[in-house]
Amino acid sequence: MVLADQDDIPDHLKGYVQLALDLNILNAHFEVKQNPYDLKPDIIATFSPNKDVTRAEYAVASTRYQAAFFK
Repeated sequence: MVLADQDDIPDHLKGYVQLALDLNILNAHFEVKQNPYDLKPDIIATFSPNKDVTRAEYAVASTRYQAAFFK
């Protein structure tokens, strides 16, 4: 799935972001949009690369990183 805000991610970091998403270290955010007469909803994925990271989000990401690389 293509991220709606992929152009906001710097080119030199896109590979790292993709790896972090693939390894479930970081999460994409999903939104479902459907008009009343649409048969199928549109699913929009965003990464929000310019958003500040909270302590809780950092704690989850660092724990997932440790689990992914230090088994």
